[in-house]
Amino acid sequence: MKRIALLVVTLMTGLAVFAQTGKEYEKMAQEAYKAKNYPKAFLDYTRAVETYESEGVTDTALYYNATITGYKARKFDELIPYATKAIELKHEKAHLAYYIKAIAYDKLDKNGEYLETLEAGHEAYPSYGRISKKLAVAYLKQGMEPYKKGAEIVQNAESLRESKPEQYKKEIEKANANFEEARKIFEKAYEANPKEKQVLKSLTAVYQSLEMEEKAAKINSELQSL
Repeated sequence: MKRIALLVVTLMTGLAVFAQTGKEYEKMAQEAYKAKNYPKAFLDYTRAVETYESEGVTDTALYYNATITGYKARKFDELIPYATKAIELKHEKAHLAYYIKAIAYDKLDKNGEYLETLEAGHEAYPSYGRISKKLAVAYLKQGMEPYKKGAEIVQNAESLRESKPEQYKKEIEKANANFEEARKIFEKAYEANPKEKQVLKSLTAVYQSLEMEEKAAKINSELQSL
């Protein structure tokens, strides 16, 4: 029994010797990052986080570093919890954590989470251009669906203008309902980034489709001044 007990103690002592500390994992991650071995850097940063957490220590920078290296290593699914934590802990570059988190969702084809993250990031950091630009484009794509549908209805209804005016009127009402839906979304895109040319073009077009000529002229003037 004494020999078994001694063997167990020896084994546990050996494991303790080989166990890495949070600081050691952090150093390993830094070295891997410098060597552009991003998968290893990400792995070591996550290990550093876990080790520090087991010691009751929260290092905000490590969550951000894990986010960055996860992005460079294309570990899009795995990086999301670290980006989320960096945001929650209000890291000094939380705006970039929002951006990377959004990109990760985009790469994973999670469109709903992508838009939600951009919206949250824009609300928290309205002056951060990379987020506002992505958000404006996301809204633009969303608004194009009802806009194109409305335009298609108008085109198909044109043959009814003279022969069946009442039916034509009903079709135009349907088209305008789609244009109105698109208008609301395009205006959100404009609020996110009023300097995005395609947003201004689309907003001008939808205002014209709804015969809102004064607003169309204003947005077109802004477009021409860019």
